[in-house]
Amino acid sequence: MTGTNLAAEFSVAVRAIRQHHLDHLMARGITGRAMIAVGLVGVARIEVGRAGLYQPADHGLPVLILPCWDRAPVRPDGSVAWDAVPVDLVAVRTDDPGRWWLRRGAVTLLGEWLLDHALLGDDPIRVYRDPLAWLRAGGDGVVVLDDAGFDILANLPAGLVAEDVEHGQEIRARLSRPLPVPRIFVAADRRAAA
Repeated sequence: MTGTNLAAEFSVAVRAIRQHHLDHLMARGITGRAMIAVGLVGVARIEVGRAGLYQPADHGLPVLILPCWDRAPVRPDGSVAWDAVPVDLVAVRTDDPGRWWLRRGAVTLLGEWLLDHALLGDDPIRVYRDPLAWLRAGGDGVVVLDDAGFDILANLPAGLVAEDVEHGQEIRARLSRPLPVPRIFVAADRRAAA
């Protein structure tokens, strides 16, 4: 599948959104501003395949579709980055946000475009448990989509901000190995989580 086809597929998912979908998301604390900040969202029906990948299916499982962009979809001044291209899509059920599927398997982190700033800056990057929590936060951070994402997070010099102490401990357990582990803070008060 080419990037153009992936963009077209995401466009179809965005056009499938209806008011009841938006009401459903807003009832879960997801604002219109958050949806715009991540480059919009869509809905589709999917069939789950092997290795955590999915394909569209007319009579499949209903899911929310989130884009994984090659760069920030919205510029700091609030304008749309029309040159941003989706490199993958994430499908998630709002009633089970801890499970998700990728369209291509091309990314390891949702919100990956934030890594350049995190690698060069002094601010720790927020890590969310699941794509719905990330969306609720307007894409302000990342979600680890597969184990390779933990290798990337382990190299962030300013550390990580977990959702809570338990989440920080889960991240630390996944990162623990002979390499140095970055500091992990808790979002509420930035004290070390573990």
